[in-house]
Amino acid sequence: MMKRRRLVISAALAGTLVGCTYMDQKADLQSGGPQRREADALARQQAAQDKQRQLFDQRQAVESDAASAREELEAAEQQLQQVSRDLDSISAQLDAARRRNAISEAEYRRLKSEVSKANLQAAAAQLDTGAGSGSAAAQKTADRGAAEAEIAAGTGAQPVCPAMSERLQPYHETVRPEWVDYNGHMNVAYYVLVFDHATDATLDALGLGETYRIVHGCSVFVGDMHVTYRQEVGAGDALIVTTRLLARDAKRLILFHEMRSNGGDGVVASNEVLCVHVDLATRRSAPWPQEGAASLDRALAADGRDSPPLLAGRSVRLPA
Repeated sequence: MMKRRRLVISAALAGTLVGCTYMDQKADLQSGGPQRREADALARQQAAQDKQRQLFDQRQAVESDAASAREELEAAEQQLQQVSRDLDSISAQLDAARRRNAISEAEYRRLKSEVSKANLQAAAAQLDTGAGSGSAAAQKTADRGAAEAEIAAGTGAQPVCPAMSERLQPYHETVRPEWVDYNGHMNVAYYVLVFDHATDATLDALGLGETYRIVHGCSVFVGDMHVTYRQEVGAGDALIVTTRLLARDAKRLILFHEMRSNGGDGVVASNEVLCVHVDLATRRSAPWPQEGAASLDRALAADGRDSPPLLAGRSVRLPA
């Protein structure tokens, strides 16, 4: 009897609890509880996604800024290296000009002083930007600037001036594969290119190159030329161009180049060039300056001991 009563009481309590749970669920549904919980979950999910996207964007921005900084640093390093190469070239041209007595000692010292200042500034820039910091290149730039400062001040070793009758040095170049045309030999255009390089080297040696243009505002243009092609050359052939000065007047100069290949004696091509001295301010021909004319006369005197080249003075014509 007591056991049945306990079972009845338990069943009644269970029914009451079920009824309460049902009423609570009904009230929860009527008040929109599930929708609120779903909305809260979606909001938390969206917030987490937004935070993840924000962190991703920040990472992308940091990586982009780092890449841009690396590119800027590399560009700065390349510019500084180019400046260093340009200063090397100008310094060498100044030495060549002084050896030819194309510039006075005072002018040489003044220009070398400017170059030395630029070298020291380039070295400082390399160290400031970290481009080559502590490297041999930066140290070389600084050492070169210090050495040239000594030369400019007259306390360092001076360049040795060769004899005034020294001949022009041959110009060397190697035929590149991309210069070879469909006929399997160096294209005619590249003969002219090599001869033009030899002309530039000649003008540098005479003190009429890049440094001369910077200092005097004058340069040398080509007014006329004639090329003869006598033998083929191919990729990898070693070319040697010898140059002679044939004549000059107040504004013009005639150069004669002979090209040889792989150490042979035979001339594979020749190039006769009429050069014109030009004032870059007016873009018109102008007389050679006194020092430039003297440099040309010394070179002409050195070359004048030989007979004129057989191929000089030729023109294009059919045989009679």
